[in-house]
Amino acid sequence: MKCKICGNPLVKAMQYENMPSGAQSLLTKSTLASDKGISLPICQCVGCGLVQIPVKPVKYYKKAVRTGAWMRPEWRKKQLADFKEEFKLDGKKIVSITEEPKPGSYDAFLIFNYLEHFPDPKKILMRICANLPPGGVGIVDVPNFEMIAKESVFSELVVDHLFYFTRATLTIALLSSGFEVVKMNDLLDGYILSATVRKRAPVNFADSFKEQEHKLLAAIQNYVSGFSSVAVWGAGHQTFFLLSLMKDTSKIPYIIDSSHIKQGKYTPVTHIPIEPPEILKSRPVDAILIMVGGFYYEVAGQIKALGLDRTPALSLIKKAEVEKL
Repeated sequence: MKCKICGNPLVKAMQYENMPSGAQSLLTKSTLASDKGISLPICQCVGCGLVQIPVKPVKYYKKAVRTGAWMRPEWRKKQLADFKEEFKLDGKKIVSITEEPKPGSYDAFLIFNYLEHFPDPKKILMRICANLPPGGVGIVDVPNFEMIAKESVFSELVVDHLFYFTRATLTIALLSSGFEVVKMNDLLDGYILSATVRKRAPVNFADSFKEQEHKLLAAIQNYVSGFSSVAVWGAGHQTFFLLSLMKDTSKIPYIIDSSHIKQGKYTPVTHIPIEPPEILKSRPVDAILIMVGGFYYEVAGQIKALGLDRTPALSLIKKAEVEKL
């Protein structure tokens, strides 16, 4: 058994026997004889912690069973009014999800105590997210398992509800489905956990990465061209990445690293030898370019402690810029 949100294994916490086969599975005189109770295994994901009932959903799960009174209480009216006002939704298309969502287009959505009925809630959330424009918003209400667990309201367990969300597990489900959580709070004396969400915008980094790449490589090549020889301090991933992008590494005779494990080896792609710091005494260079992430100022101290006859010019890569010391 695997978690439908994070894919990690489930462990059984407890199991009820002879339970109703559905909250809406009411009987008639003619069906009394054929009625049988079912097993209700209550499991928890070892990864994200989501409590769930790993059985087949009830036959009627694809459509929400609602009474007209569900939308009429004053707290619900206020919830909707505040939502519309906060996100300026007057005149916008707001869809209430009361059946399995299909491809469509809307500005905002509401899914009230229905997500937990689906056998794959992440799939449903991702479908909804795909129907929203950039920045589209919604409300996701689910039964509040934090209250259920705290107050031991065990009778809230029902086969209709396959998933039991806390703040943490609902946040994980929403984040992994393309949403950011704007806020989350309790409603109806703690019975409902209500999340206001927004379709998450993708992180646009490719253009800025390429722009900074050109700037940094030009700065490195300009620095190296000013000396007859330049050693690089640091045989780590940052060094390997930058050296691999450089068009000319002929002025770099070796890489310096304090790690004995790396010494005597060669850099990938560029095949430059990796030497211990003492190499600076026997094979001095004009300059050193420090590439060690956030530890650059410590390296400068190590170079000074070597007591070299002539201290080479020092520069470092600070994040994505060349800085002279």
